[in-house]
Amino acid sequence: MLVVVINLERSKDRLRRVADRFQRVGLRFEVAKALDGSQEEHVSLSRYDEARRLRRCGSSLVAAEIASFASHFRLWERCAAGCQPYLICEDDIVVECCLAELISILEVELQTWPLIRLGGTISRREYALKDLGMGLRLVRFVEGPRGAFAYALSPEGARALVANAGGWLRTVDDYLDRFWEHGVASVGVRPYPATHESRDMNVSTVDTRARRRIRSVDVIVRRESYRLYDDARRAIYNLRRFWGSERTTAEAVTRFAERSIQSANE
Repeated sequence: MLVVVINLERSKDRLRRVADRFQRVGLRFEVAKALDGSQEEHVSLSRYDEARRLRRCGSSLVAAEIASFASHFRLWERCAAGCQPYLICEDDIVVECCLAELISILEVELQTWPLIRLGGTISRREYALKDLGMGLRLVRFVEGPRGAFAYALSPEGARALVANAGGWLRTVDDYLDRFWEHGVASVGVRPYPATHESRDMNVSTVDTRARRRIRSVDVIVRRESYRLYDDARRAIYNLRRFWGSERTTAEAVTRFAERSIQSANE
């Protein structure tokens, strides 16, 4: 497995910190140059569709968010073209000692689950798939856990992500969560072996203050309609592909109904 850390050339402090952390856990990595949105380095690779984004979400993506997507997308293309799995990390992560030992396990599990998340920012309902040892378990998420700062990816998974990306409408972590679009299950390792740096150390390189926003009634109604549509597609995908028991099927239907009622009331 090739371990890759995405790093902006101007973020030298981040690179030093993450290099120290990987050295302590005994992992070598390759640095992948992040595309710098402030320098428009992403433009030639971008598939961002501003008009569709505004219609669906009511707000635009900023250059740094598009460049972040492009940086990950470029690695997906590399992985898809070869036969080697990748462990893709961003440069603001903190890794646990178990990560080096986990690599060989991930290589095996990727043959079944082409995308395995090693970190997340939101707590989601999860169902255990198997015990991995070291106090870790492989789980399936009902909804994506957010966060693209650490994940293992097989060439098969990379090809699916590339093939279904189409016009980019969302941030890269949001796209990874949308398993009903790209067809790659939302699976992860819990407890997470990777987390973000603390806020006092980590100054985000993505400034979202420049987002263009549209707040008309028409846009709000359309955005909520798409949200309900996504809820339905996610529930149907879970029902068809991964939830075999009557109990979990009933939970899926109940959860979707409750979410629909809540959205309608809002």
